[in-house]
Amino acid sequence: MINPEFSYTGSLNVLLVLNGVGVLGRMVSNHFADFVGPLNMMIPTSLAAGIAVFSWMVVHTPGELYAWTVVYGIIAGSMLSLFPAGISSLTTDLSKRGARTGMNFTIISFATLTGDPIGGALIEADGGKYIGAQAYMGACFFLGGAFIFAARLSRQLRGNKDWWIKI
Repeated sequence: MINPEFSYTGSLNVLLVLNGVGVLGRMVSNHFADFVGPLNMMIPTSLAAGIAVFSWMVVHTPGELYAWTVVYGIIAGSMLSLFPAGISSLTTDLSKRGARTGMNFTIISFATLTGDPIGGALIEADGGKYIGAQAYMGACFFLGGAFIFAARLSRQLRGNKDWWIKI
């Protein structure tokens, strides 16, 4: 818990900072993705997101929360912008990119719809503390990173390419 607690206005300021610094993450990560590939950028970015979320557990003051928000906002912005490009890089047939992107967003909609209730249940079960929800979120990022790595490895092996393939 943050001590002293934030006012409503203070919590909105944190949200504005989170969204504002996300612009930087979107620009920088996509610039690097042009050189190494979006999927190759998503793997370390999802691992960094998991580490950032687990580090959220030790944030207790407003200053620490603002610092954490800047770091996580940059990483989250990167993940949001790399995702559609990462899906496209897995599809070799250009005529199927739109359909596959739509299918992926459909699958993700279930996680989006269930994530908040699961997080709320974890917070309620822990007596209003966020540790369980933070651990769940961090574990989801690590699991997502593992799936992204598996997709990359599958594409690499299917194409008989070396390790430095740009995906």
